[in-house]
Amino acid sequence: MERSVRKRSFVDSTSARTSRRGILRDVVAGRSRGGEDPVEVLAKIDCPVLLMQADPGAGGILPDDFLAEVVPGSDDWTVVKIEGAGHNINRDHPEKVLPVVLPWLDAQWRRGS
Repeated sequence: MERSVRKRSFVDSTSARTSRRGILRDVVAGRSRGGEDPVEVLAKIDCPVLLMQADPGAGGILPDDFLAEVVPGSDDWTVVKIEGAGHNINRDHPEKVLPVVLPWLDAQWRRGS
């Protein structure tokens, strides 16, 4: 039996990333593309979340006021703005990631989550 495997090309993955960013930009701008309300979706998450926000002044697409509206006011949510980092925090500022992630992971481990 022969299996057909389709490999994703760079073009496929690039257009998918661009599409996801476009959807997020539309949601942030109030131009929903028919999905669920982000407030409702995020409220359904029942585990600890670390949201690392890229700096809107450096290319981040989640403005402070939008996050203030949609992020649940729960102890399970931690939002950290990475000043000076654009959309791809890991690639552009890896030195800023571990000092945020490791203490957060340690806190979750100590909580028993």
